[in-house]
Amino acid sequence: MGGLGGYSGFGIATGLIAALAATGLGGPAQAEGAADFYQGKRISMMISSGVGGGYDLYGRTVSRYMTAHIPGKPTIIVRNMPGAGGMKLLNFAYNKGPRDGTLAFTLHVGLPLHQALGGRGVHFDARKIIGIGRVAAGNSVTGAWHATGVRSIEDARKKAITVGATGASSNSAVFPTVAQNLLGAQIKVIMGYKGGEQVMLAMERGEVHGFGSFGLASMQSTRPDYISKKLIYPLVQWGLRREKVWADVPLASEMVKDPTEKKAMELLSAQMDIGRSYYLPPGVPGDRVSALRAALKKTVADAGFLSSAKKLKMEIRYASGEETEKMIADILTAPKDAVARLKQVMAKRGGGKCQEYTNPKFCRKKKAKKRKKKSF
Repeated sequence: MGGLGGYSGFGIATGLIAALAATGLGGPAQAEGAADFYQGKRISMMISSGVGGGYDLYGRTVSRYMTAHIPGKPTIIVRNMPGAGGMKLLNFAYNKGPRDGTLAFTLHVGLPLHQALGGRGVHFDARKIIGIGRVAAGNSVTGAWHATGVRSIEDARKKAITVGATGASSNSAVFPTVAQNLLGAQIKVIMGYKGGEQVMLAMERGEVHGFGSFGLASMQSTRPDYISKKLIYPLVQWGLRREKVWADVPLASEMVKDPTEKKAMELLSAQMDIGRSYYLPPGVPGDRVSALRAALKKTVADAGFLSSAKKLKMEIRYASGEETEKMIADILTAPKDAVARLKQVMAKRGGGKCQEYTNPKFCRKKKAKKRKKKSF
């Protein structure tokens, strides 16, 4: 059996208030240089999901309070760029985003692993992005709506269910596919929803039976009734340690015995520790990196931020920018046998399309292929 989640939530954040008073966060010269640069500037905080989800809620709340802690007090403008399981934003930020410290962005947790697995559409090296820090983290679950009668992975092995998903590279598609291929669940993945919000609405309307992935941090802040009223039943947890709120739900890594498969499940689950973290493109000057890291650390200890977070049911699990960079590096240097086995069990089969189950307005539109001009 796996141990219970070892996080202390708000205790971590509130404990930082005393720590900040006792320790320096960068030299005066660095702060002055960053202040001169940021004064009168705008920082774009780009969110890798649509409006209304967990990435969006955390990003907007952090931005509201973080501006006061950045030298020069620049304005932070929040922009959403959803698409391809967060890859649209990461590709944009990495290749086209300004590298002067005026662009920060969220990272969908599955993208470093997508790179490690040689996935399609990768035009970035996640090892080179610069971590600002993490404000929250938590396991994800694959789950079923309460009306389906499916309440455990054992039930899902006996009764077939459909679950909604967004992009093919997103965890909402990857997790249920692995549950099907390795854990024996009868799950049909319905792909193509515009975002996680559309998946949940489709489930609530009875168009699909469940969801491929929903993180604890997002669930607690955007749909707390799912937990308190038992409106959903988690079938399997994806993470390195059990969450206290789901103490009786098994981890994916606990459900396999083969050593290589266990390593593969731990690799797949390690991404959850990346959580709600923030990054800069490569090449941002060091004084600005230090200023933004210090500002985020002060933000999660800010009394106003903590009050808002509590009202919004946002649990805080802070980690430094250096720690988030190490999390990414560990995924990208995983054992080759674990990577190879994970590739095998991620092979998709027997899925469906969003438009076949839901009003097409909630589904992603296919991009029209450009016709090649004939040369004569």
